[in-house]
Amino acid sequence: MITLILKLAMWEHLFLIKETKPIILLDDVMSELDEGNKKILEKIIEKLECQTFITTTHEKDFSNNFREKMNIVKLGN
Repeated sequence: MITLILKLAMWEHLFLIKETKPIILLDDVMSELDEGNKKILEKIIEKLECQTFITTTHEKDFSNNFREKMNIVKLGN
């Protein structure tokens, strides 16, 4: 969770300096979080309203509401 907080702090810093919203890249972040923190992260991502790429091996790690708002790209078989 600390790494995620630092990543979001960097996002905020870049946003203030560049006055444009940076893209967020998260690699399999949900596998490292408990259910409560997963919900918090989803809310944060929604509030930032920026382009976000999230990799995952388990689509069900995300709430139904959050998945409905996603553009999901499946790779492989």
